[in-house]
Amino acid sequence: MAAIPTVSPAPSLKTLRVPAMAGVIVLLLASNVLTLLYSPAQTAAYDWLESALRSQILTAVTNGVTRKLLDRSPAAEAKRVRTEVAALRGQQPILIQERDRAKAEHSKVAAKHAALQQEHNALRKTHVEYKSRVRAISTKIASRASKAATRKVAGLAGEAVPFAGVALAMAFTTVDLIETCEVLRDLEQIADGDGGLQQAVTNVCATHVPTTSQIIEAVARNWRSAYQAARDNLPKGITLDTPDSRTERFVHFVFR
Repeated sequence: MAAIPTVSPAPSLKTLRVPAMAGVIVLLLASNVLTLLYSPAQTAAYDWLESALRSQILTAVTNGVTRKLLDRSPAAEAKRVRTEVAALRGQQPILIQERDRAKAEHSKVAAKHAALQQEHNALRKTHVEYKSRVRAISTKIASRASKAATRKVAGLAGEAVPFAGVALAMAFTTVDLIETCEVLRDLEQIADGDGGLQQAVTNVCATHVPTTSQIIEAVARNWRSAYQAARDNLPKGITLDTPDSRTERFVHFVFR
């Protein structure tokens, strides 16, 4: 009876996994060494290894382990770095344009800020000068007003003297007009060309004061009319009594 030959069973996938994994590890170690020694050789080896390990048979045998190993290899990292660098280089012109635009905007803002700072300094200087002028003019006006009040009170008795008092009244009135004109001119400096104030300066400074003889002549001609005209120009709230009979007799006696 003839012997029946035995047939060895085909190796299973599990049996091939260990040698395949060992080969993969050896190739990866070799690839890492080549990376340190010679980059072009490493790149060529990595490309060949990738194409081989991504075949259906080895992919099925290694069950996805090769993909993880390849993705973590230095060559894969280098590819990713090159891709990212290329992407950044593509964005570089856009970033440069944005930088130039930002610089231009910054220059405009800086120029506006410098102009505003100059205007602010000029306004501040003007304000300080204005305050100084107002202080000086206010001091002058206060001094003149104080002197005028003292002069008015001191001159009342002298102005009441018949005939001679008329000359005193004319002198005091002339001084008052001169000082009022000076006050208005000082105020005109503060007002910086106010048209209404200019007209007031012209009117007051050009006022003519009649002479003593003209005043006496007007009183002698119609003293009641002269008195009424003076009383009508008093400010509101100030009233004067109508002259009594004694005043009338005295005026008739003086100007008869």
